Amino acid sequence: MKAPKIHFKSIAIFLSLLIMLQSCSVYKSVPISIEEAVQANSKVKVYKRNGDEVKYKKIIFSNDGQYYGIEKATIFKSNNNVLINEDQIVMIRVINKEPSAIMTGLLIAFICLPFFMVAHLAY
Repeated sequence: MKAPKIHFKSIAIFLSLLIMLQSCSVYKSVPISIEEAVQANSKVKVYKRNGDEVKYKKIIFSNDGQYYGIEKATIFKSNNNVLINEDQIVMIRVINKEPSAIMTGLLIAFICLPFFMVAHLAY
């Protein structure tokens, strides 16, 4: 009867660490224009004059001539289009997909797997 507890505990540790690492993103160091961000059609980080950093799934240009950032949907809210004031933007950085995937893989290998192994060896 002890075996199932070991598996549940190790799976719970592994999944909780995996969830924490899902937000690992690496952004390109070279800033781009808002038009390039629309064309990139990928995750961006917008730096504003007031010091805020806002992440969007992507930036779109609407028919009314305005730019909108699409926020990531969560359990509590659906995709939300936020009007972007171009005058308030300091710079925009687009996600660098390859290093983001590599960093997530490395973090899983160096953080999650040792915890997973320790949980199995502890019992």
